[in-house]
Amino acid sequence: MRALILAPVLLALVACSTPITAKNVGADRVFERVNVNALRDRKPSLTTQTVLHRASLAELFDDSPHEALAALHRAALEIDGRDRLIALSELCYLTARRERDKSLYLASTVYAYLFLVGDDPQPRPHVMDRRVRLACELYNRSLTEAFREDGGELFVPDMGVIKLPVGSIRIESADQVMKLGQQLFTEFRPAADWSVKGMSSRIVTSGIGVALIAGRTEDTASVSGDMDANGRIAGSAFLDIIGELPDAETGELRARLSLHATLDEPTIQVRGRTVPLESDLTVPIAYSLRESKLWDFELGSFLSPDKAAFDNGISLAGPYQPGKIPVVFVHGTASSPARWAEMLNELRADSLLQERYQYWFFIYSTSQPILISANSLRESLKEKIAELDPAGTDAALRKMVVIGHSQGGLLTRLMATESGDRFWENVSDAPFEDLDLTPEESAKLRQAVFFEPAPFVDTVIFVATPHQGSFLSEGFLRTIANALISLPKKSIQFSQDIILRNPLLVKRDPLKGQPTAVDNMAPGNPFLLALADSPMPDRIHKHSIIAVEGDGPLDDEDDGVVAYKSAHLEGVDSELVVHSFHSCQDKAPAIAEVRRILREALQEK
Repeated sequence: MRALILAPVLLALVACSTPITAKNVGADRVFERVNVNALRDRKPSLTTQTVLHRASLAELFDDSPHEALAALHRAALEIDGRDRLIALSELCYLTARRERDKSLYLASTVYAYLFLVGDDPQPRPHVMDRRVRLACELYNRSLTEAFREDGGELFVPDMGVIKLPVGSIRIESADQVMKLGQQLFTEFRPAADWSVKGMSSRIVTSGIGVALIAGRTEDTASVSGDMDANGRIAGSAFLDIIGELPDAETGELRARLSLHATLDEPTIQVRGRTVPLESDLTVPIAYSLRESKLWDFELGSFLSPDKAAFDNGISLAGPYQPGKIPVVFVHGTASSPARWAEMLNELRADSLLQERYQYWFFIYSTSQPILISANSLRESLKEKIAELDPAGTDAALRKMVVIGHSQGGLLTRLMATESGDRFWENVSDAPFEDLDLTPEESAKLRQAVFFEPAPFVDTVIFVATPHQGSFLSEGFLRTIANALISLPKKSIQFSQDIILRNPLLVKRDPLKGQPTAVDNMAPGNPFLLALADSPMPDRIHKHSIIAVEGDGPLDDEDDGVVAYKSAHLEGVDSELVVHSFHSCQDKAPAIAEVRRILREALQEK
């Protein structure tokens, strides 16, 4: 009786329920479900689930993944091969991750490659197909793990025969060395493993391959060849597959692993198509600077130059590349080349600039008299040109762009200055030739007080430069700074020897000691007055970037260290005012202006 009563109710409920329906859950939730994949969610994508369902392999994959992979491999040889290749890549990745099986990671790489560019009868995927980017990511991530050092963080190229779910693949050759210019890089780390702190942008070029931090092992490193002995460059590893899916079972499927310095080679030819290589430009910079001695150099070399970790000189942000114009960065007081990292990162992201420019740095102890540091810059550039291009065939080295921040801007100005006797007249009223000097002393002193525009400099950029001095170099602060600074002993001895032998010809009292860079940057200092009177030739392009902190009239503003009126220079080709504290070289407007100037310069070269 009860059953008879409930039956109509149950029939009514069943009649109201439909086996297929749709529910509005919102676009965000649907997007998450539609875009699920093995890399992000550790679950197969919807397209891979569909392939498993159509091949009746879903349950088999759950129970026996290797058996299911082999069955799907053989099914891909019959029909819908490309659809099944991307599914195989994703399923191999999931299985490899669970089992920590490098051969399955390599299999995932192979299937992703064949999906993207293989000759399967099914048409290649359209560029808009969401599976294209998934396949690239599966290729990149799987290739990373296939050659990861056991228990370590290095990417280690290797050769040999590797098993696939069906058949095998032979890696016939694997580059062990990456070359850029004359430098060889032999140590590689996957860039994707590393986070970055302290940089505004992480510049990643999407493409195919393993983005690498490429470095030199101890026996190939060159301290003089980079910002730091531990300098790194961006690279990429690419595995090229030779053959098609049927060749795996016959043992004829082959592969070659190649290494590429993406600063010089951002693309690669893959079966007649130009394809971008995956590259991370930012991580190698951050990695190089993470434990660099440059940070200790900044204040240490300012206070005690004799104890500085680096000698004055030119270093390169990567190997020398013939035909590329040097952009030379000159840091400011108590600073170092590390402070240009943000600008270097952004300029390298511009493909046109990267194609035409290379980036150099001048490092120096910033407490020395500015004329001595400027002479060191000039001579260091000459020496570097002679070292890199002894035959004088690289015309690009004679078109330099020099960019100086703060005190570095004064050194930069001296690369474009015709001083005549002006600096010497601050030293003596007598002709230079009347001094009692050895030939060596005469040559050294002449270099320090007589400046001509450097013939290899084409453009100069002044960033927050105290052309008329810094108000922080006056009074109490100047006294404190000079009390803490110790100048190089060789420089002091050289100066004292000349003064003691020429007491009537040299103005400076030896008891007062040698002036420091802080003295030189005091408003009204004779050095600055002589520099202001020294012309710069029209052939050299001149640009100013000036920082101010306030929004008032420019003549009343400053950047906390240098007044606008001091940084302003008449007769420059351009002037840009940015709202920033004095250290503005890492600010977006300043970087954008440098980028504009460099692009503009290319049109004139």
